[in-house]
This record gives sequence, structure tokens and C-alpha cells, in this order.
Amino acid sequence: MTVNTVPTATTAVDGIDTPAFLICSERCGSNLIRAIMNAHPLVYAPPPIHLARDFWLNIFRYGDLGRDENWHLLIHHVLHRFHHWPATLGFDLTEDELLDHVGDRNFKSVYRYIYLKGMRLAGKTRLFLKENHTHQQLSFLEAHFPKAQYVYQVRDPRDYVLSCKRVSRWYPHYDSLPKAIEVWREDQERSLNALYTLGPKRLFVQRYEDLLAEPEVVLRSLCGFLDIPFDPAMLSFHRTKEAKLAAERSPAYWRNLAKPLIADNVAKYRQGLSSSEILLVEQRLGNLMRQLDYPPETTDPGIVSRSAALLCGVVSQLRGFARRSALKAAQWLKRMFSRRTELPYTPDNSAVDQHEFIRRTELMRLKSCVEFPYHPESSNLDQTDPECPSVAGRT
Repeated sequence: MTVNTVPTATTAVDGIDTPAFLICSERCGSNLIRAIMNAHPLVYAPPPIHLARDFWLNIFRYGDLGRDENWHLLIHHVLHRFHHWPATLGFDLTEDELLDHVGDRNFKSVYRYIYLKGMRLAGKTRLFLKENHTHQQLSFLEAHFPKAQYVYQVRDPRDYVLSCKRVSRWYPHYDSLPKAIEVWREDQERSLNALYTLGPKRLFVQRYEDLLAEPEVVLRSLCGFLDIPFDPAMLSFHRTKEAKLAAERSPAYWRNLAKPLIADNVAKYRQGLSSSEILLVEQRLGNLMRQLDYPPETTDPGIVSRSAALLCGVVSQLRGFARRSALKAAQWLKRMFSRRTELPYTPDNSAVDQHEFIRRTELMRLKSCVEFPYHPESSNLDQTDPECPSVAGRT
């Protein structure tokens, strides 16, 4: 077991500065381990609203936050995410509250205030956060939370691809088999780089399959890494109110959160993927699979099998292209007939496609009219959409 050097948190204020961030690809059990951790009496692990992914990675768009208009615009956009994202943290938040209680004008202070409030209301002292593509945010997390710990969970890419295949109509970044494969490859390569950079004292590695097969063993090791006691309530996560609500809110993705751990939810790809699809995954990810202890099943495929796998990938890409094109056409029609007021473009930012920038969050049912600005200093920024609350802040 890895020896942890982070002192045990005794209050929410202590715990907010020693958070644990989950590094895990989508469709790899990230919401499962989050729900399990949230069932621990000391750990606050709320549903993801992806503040870090969509604000830290784009904070440059707000310019100088010392200027009132930029600061108020950031607060306004954060509140839109907070109130309109399908997941909820379970408490209310207002613009006046953030303006009154967030001292320093930076996104870290906003981020910290929101999750500290959640920890206090839940009566918990440790923070465990799921953020998609955490590896992309490491520079920010390390700069602002230098005592943070990380939990890297990985899943067999063949089962991951099967899961992506089943939800591809909602996840455009998985709209083809080759694209899903490349997402998994990039996630694991960057996550392994994080492991070698941070070291095992700060980054814990676990496999999704091991969590299902021996949950108590894996969770005891994880709790030891986080310097908290194992609690049997973690194994009854499906009985918590939060897990049941999450399963009801998004049955297409999270329905299993209302069920006990499904020990045999592994190797489903053998029934769900064709032999050509399995071979394509193993051909493209073989070295990474071996490194992560997922040995390929096909050792010496013939030319016919390799050709069939290649054709399978091409057909999948063509279908993905057709789906993407239809989706873009629908978005274009929606923009043409919507009442949304566009943010202005200038010669300096004309190459920045703001609609493409927020496409991902729109597709995930973000009922918000937020557009990220590129030059918030501009005096002619228009946020007059009648569906949006006023951006005008206090001076």
C-alpha cells in the first residue's frame, strides 16, 4: 500500500485544500467510483458539473478579472453552469453570495468557495472530484492545489468501446469506433504521464475490473492512500439518496448507480462487439493494453481478418461523419431561428468558433445561453438574451 504524506483533514477548510481528483476516461466507471466515495461519511464527492474542464481551460477568454465587467461576467457564467447543468450539487447559490464571499478575483477562489460550501452542508471533511479529462487540467490543479491527490481508474478498452458504441448518438466525440479508440489512447497516455510525473505517493492506480471483482480490497487500498478509514457504507452506495436521484435523472448513463456492484459487468465486449471491432481495438491499442494488464486476445490475425477490421473502422467513420453532419445541420437551423444574441466578433478573434467551443456542453443538455467571450474588455458585449438573467453587476 502506498504511504500517504497528506495530513488527515479534520474540518472542511482543511479538506478543501487537499482534494482528491479522479482521472478516468468517460464510460470507464467514473460515476461509479464517485458514488462509492460519496457514500463514505467523511468524503464529499458530488455529481460532476465540470467547472474546471470548461472554465479553467478557458479562463483566458475573460481577460483581466480585476475589471468589474469581466469578473461579473465570469460569475454570471459559472452560475448558469451551476443552475442549468443536468447534475446538481444539491444547494443554492446566488450572484450576490459569490460577489460578497469570494475574496480574490480568480477562478480558483470561486471553485474553492462552491465546493467548500458543499462540504460544509454535507458535514464532510474530504473532497473527491470527478472532472472529465483531468489530465488536461493538471497544470491548473497543481498550481492551485499543490497538496492534491489523484486517483487514476482505467477500464478494458474493449468494454469501453462497447459502452461508447451504445451511447454514440448522445456523445458526438464517440461517433465512430476509431475516434473512441483515439480518445481512450490519449486519456491513458496522458494519465500514465501524470503517474510518472507525480509518482505513486500522489497518484493511486486502480482497474475498474478489480473494483468489481474485489471491491473491499480495492476500496481499502484507496482509503489507505487517501488516509481515511474504510467504511462499509461505501459498499452500499446504491442505497444513498444521491445515487438514486442520479440514476433517475439520467437512466441512459447512470442507471446502475441504483444497483449494487455488478461483479460480472466485465468482458461484455465478447458478446457486444464483432470480431472485426475487437481486432481493430487490439491492433491500435495493443501496447497500451499490455502495459495496463489487458492482454489482446488475437495474437496473429491473418490478412483477411486485418482487412475486415480496417473496413469496419472505415464504415464506422463514414457513419460518424453522417451523424455529425446531420447534427451540425440541426444546430445551424437552431441558431438561425433562435432568439439568442450572438457575441460580436472582431478581426482578432474571427477565427475562434464560439459555437463549436460550446457545442459539447450544448449536446449534454446545458440549458444555458452562455457564450464564452474572447475579448471581454469589449464594451459592446451583448448579453441581452431575454432568457438570461442580467449580467450587470455591482460596481
